[in-house]
Parts: sequence; structure tokens; C-alpha cells
Amino acid sequence: GLFADAFVLNPAASKETWVDCIDRMYNHPGHEQFQFIMYAGFGSALVHFFGEPTGAPISLYGGRGQGKTTACKMALSIFGKPNRLMVSWKTGATLNAVLKSCAIMGSVPFLIDEFSNAFGNELSDALYAMGNGRDKMRSDTAGNLKMDGLTWGLTTFATTNSSLHDKVSVIKDDATAEISRLLELHWDAAETIEHHAML
Repeated sequence: GLFADAFVLNPAASKETWVDCIDRMYNHPGHEQFQFIMYAGFGSALVHFFGEPTGAPISLYGGRGQGKTTACKMALSIFGKPNRLMVSWKTGATLNAVLKSCAIMGSVPFLIDEFSNAFGNELSDALYAMGNGRDKMRSDTAGNLKMDGLTWGLTTFATTNSSLHDKVSVIKDDATAEISRLLELHWDAAETIEHHAML
């Protein structure tokens, strides 16, 4: 299928090599935000035990070059090839593609990169659906309710340059439903990098 080659069945390196690389990258004082993302990625496999579909969306927002995408890719890497477990909104991903991708992933974490390029109702719909772990209900041409059964339970990462809470609040009088479904982290690696450089 669409993601059949995403998973590494014969990894080029051992588990020990992967652990050593992650340890050297993020096991330092002041790197707690990077460590949190790693744990959230591991936790994706447990989300389906919540008993209800959810995308457990986590948004990382901040300036360019802060390591947001890299941290998310490292969290994805234990499950397979990171570039196959993500989409970039900047290069033309659509809401339908994102939601179908989440459904295909099931319990594997998924990354939506450059999500700040989403606008208006599409952003609102995406946040609502991702948080609920299901696509919105639709009706067929005869007006009957159409349930396609697409649900998921996973950690959804989104990287953005600006606050999604702020963006959705601008387009809606009451964005409580979307905001309550999204954990948003202001991502500023400058202090972390400066601290690590002094070690």
C-alpha cells in the first residue's frame, strides 16, 4: 500500500547504534524539550489504549533552524524511515491526504511539517479531525450518512513558524474545540544550544 515501504524490516544499523546516536544527540542538560518529543513518539504506540480514537496532536512552533523538524524525525525514526512517515504542507499536502495518512498509520506517529501554511477553515477542520482521531462525517449523494470507518490512535506532530492557537482564534469567534485538542509548545532552542555550548 501507500506506506508499505515506510517501515525498516532490515535496518542498516543495530538497535544499539540507534540508541547511541539518540543518546549523543539529546541526552544533555537543557535538552528536555527534545527528550519530550522522543518520549511522545514512543508513546504513540500506546494511544489506542485510550479507548477512543485520537490524534494526540502536538504542535511545535518557533523560528526556523530551531530543530523542530529534526526532533520529530528522530522520534519517527524508531518506527521506520522518517521521510515516509510525514507530509509537508508547504509542498502541497491536502487535508484529505493528511487524514487518510493518519488512518493508514494506525498507531505509528505522524508528522505534518510546515503546518503554518494551512489557512482558514481547512486549518480548523484539520485540528478538529486530528484531535478526534477521525475524519468528519459526510453524507452521500442521496443524503444518507456515510461512515467510512477511518479512525486512528497515534501521536500527531506538527511543526509551524507561528502559533496554531493564535491562527485558529483569528478565524473563529470561539476556537475552544480546536485549541482544547492541541498541545502547543513554543520551541526556542537558542537557550538549549547556548547552554550545551558552555558544557
